[in-house]
Amino acid sequence: MQDCNVGDHNAYTKMAFGWSTPYVVTGECTITISAAESTGQCILVTDPNKPYNGNAFSEYLLLELLTPTGLWEQDATYSYPSLGQKTFTRAGVRMLHIDSRLVDHNNKFADKTSNRSIYGLAYSNTPSQSYSKGSGGIYDDLIAFIPSSNSRNELQNSFDSSSTVTYQDLFNTGDTFNISSYTNFFRNGKLHDGSTIPYIITIDEVTSNSATISFKVK
Repeated sequence: MQDCNVGDHNAYTKMAFGWSTPYVVTGECTITISAAESTGQCILVTDPNKPYNGNAFSEYLLLELLTPTGLWEQDATYSYPSLGQKTFTRAGVRMLHIDSRLVDHNNKFADKTSNRSIYGLAYSNTPSQSYSKGSGGIYDDLIAFIPSSNSRNELQNSFDSSSTVTYQDLFNTGDTFNISSYTNFFRNGKLHDGSTIPYIITIDEVTSNSATISFKVK
């Protein structure tokens, strides 16, 4: 964590460092997770026709429960110096779209790696650090925040840094997600690699220390 950051590392970072192992959705199910800051628990969702490769370096959705406890407590209680803002003061589920695919030295996406090439991340949240351009010749984000309201009129690139994420942007009890309805964030209802998420994701219940989430095929 560097200056001007608050709270805890996100679920993707913990996966990439080998600090946590996600629950992986492979069909209809219901999963209960606890606070991410104390358990590292998260849920990974991808197209079941393109199975998860077992590491952090692919494309998927990640869900984690944020709570104003542990590493989040200080910034939820006191405003960050010079910014005048606090983090979330209530529990809620954060959804992230991760595109952590690798490219080789020829700038080609690599499903499998070998010792005969050099690999790097295709995308970064800093466009100048991205190796590849996405659909339409634009740079996509490595980590993109998906707000529950689905109200921001923008795709997942060049996210407006002046936008303030609030508690209402977290998913909470009764909220649902369907990739085909989030057209401001997913082109043609698909992930960057052309696959899709066939589930309706329902937040069944969020408490101060747990979240129960259901996945049903549309």
